[in-house]
Amino acid sequence: MLAAPLAASAQDDTAGASSALTQSMQTPLATLDGKSLTLDGLKGQVVLLNFWATWCPPCREEIPHLVEAQRTYKERGFTVVGVTWSDRSAQSKLARFVARMRINYPIIYDTDRAKMIQFARGFGGVYALPVSLLLDREGRIVRLHTGAVTMPMLEKWIEPMLIEG
Repeated sequence: MLAAPLAASAQDDTAGASSALTQSMQTPLATLDGKSLTLDGLKGQVVLLNFWATWCPPCREEIPHLVEAQRTYKERGFTVVGVTWSDRSAQSKLARFVARMRINYPIIYDTDRAKMIQFARGFGGVYALPVSLLLDREGRIVRLHTGAVTMPMLEKWIEPMLIEG
């Protein structure tokens, strides 16, 4: 459901991609808890942007690792931001899932399909789930990973970035 519409939004042109990334960084998106979040507002932190869905088995498998990374590195200037969407009718189901999985990081959950496709376009589109993008403290993409992540992978990626900062 999530991957197909986002896959159609991939870009080839470099100038357009740069502009789309800037726009995505500045786009205010709703979070599951009713707040608004922009990635620009997280500059100064190392951010793992994780595109996922509740129906995706590898997404569910990686959640405990993301929760552990958030708990381990939050005080050092790191945050995970989950990105998912569906229609409004699924919001309460998603909230129950987040509570059951003890997700301790913000979840971008916006029901505006066009806005979410535009947001994903800034990162080159999303062709599969899960997809994780690691952003440095300036908001630059330094790593893109398709598939589930594990805590050892996250440690290897995050530790050097927190030391540099």
